[in-house]
Amino acid sequence: MSMQSPKHHAALVGPRGIGQLFGAALRHYRMDFGFLLTASICVLVPYFVLDAIFNANSAKILAFDFSHLTHVTSLTQLAAMEQHAGITGPSPVSWVLSLLNAVLVTPLLYGIIVHMVVRRNMGGSSVSMPNAFSHAFHRVGAAALAVLWADILKFFTVIAGGFIIGLAGAIVTAAAGSSVWSTVVAGILAAALLCCVIVVAVKLAFVVPVAYEENLRTSQSARRSAQLTKGQLWRTLVFMLLTVVLPGAIRIVISALIASVTQNAWVILVIIDLVQLFLVPFTLLAMSVLYVDLRIRAAS
Repeated sequence: MSMQSPKHHAALVGPRGIGQLFGAALRHYRMDFGFLLTASICVLVPYFVLDAIFNANSAKILAFDFSHLTHVTSLTQLAAMEQHAGITGPSPVSWVLSLLNAVLVTPLLYGIIVHMVVRRNMGGSSVSMPNAFSHAFHRVGAAALAVLWADILKFFTVIAGGFIIGLAGAIVTAAAGSSVWSTVVAGILAAALLCCVIVVAVKLAFVVPVAYEENLRTSQSARRSAQLTKGQLWRTLVFMLLTVVLPGAIRIVISALIASVTQNAWVILVIIDLVQLFLVPFTLLAMSVLYVDLRIRAAS
């Protein structure tokens, strides 16, 4: 795999609309495909191997006869089949691997990609794969802390909201003496809580690129991310959904096609991992393009 830097092109990103930014992400993906694929292989493949070796459920899933799924008619039957195959719930190892992916693997790949996009569009120069990797590696600790801090803020938002919903429901029940009103109030508050969680998630969506490219501390990264999305909430949310839904739909279609051709678990999982090598960098690339757009808007 070539490790050469992407060819130097004019900046592709500016303060543009959602469709224009998505088009810019596609052009970046096409022009820098070798760079993105190399970064994806270097970061994701070792994680896939670790997951296959140390996650006990992965090995059991590989040995699972997927052809039996065509005869499953209920969740209870599926659970019985998984128990018979020795497939259990999340183990401590799977939790550790998931945490590793969330705070190290994905942020590292994100850092490589966002550095390339920022240098191309805000610095007017290209960056080599080794330099981008070195930059991301040296800042991955700050990015990991930013991810953890953002997740803590989201967690407390959910906990505080849940407490308010429960308290309001209890007060309404005590005052009105009817569980119907408490259910209505709880439903309204639950919808409000969902909106709050979405807003917080969007506000904190750029803590990783901020930690990499603006050299800020953990709490400062969160504040800076919120500043970048100020007045851009719905636009940012729609773009984020687009970059998640489209790759997700592609992944589902490919998985369905593979399952219709072969029931070999090894083949299915290997191809799915290969698909991830192509789709994950696109999602991170699109978010990097949006980050540059928000920085340009904030600066102007």
